[in-house]
Amino acid sequence: MARLVVIEVLGGPLDGKRVPWNLDAECMVWTDGSRLYQHALDEQWTGKRMRKVLRLVQTVPMPKRKQ
Repeated sequence: MARLVVIEVLGGPLDGKRVPWNLDAECMVWTDGSRLYQHALDEQWTGKRMRKVLRLVQTVPMPKRKQ
């Protein structure tokens, strides 16, 4: 059974957005059509506790198609 939570994305074009997330998955790849954005599951210290976030790890430009 999937363990779904709402988690915040840090970095990239989805910065600050909260998305539903399956805690069994450790990374997410998202594209805007010209780049691939890889986010990894991480933790962030809030001062009182640790919370799970998706942190931007890598941005890769997509190759251009030759016409």
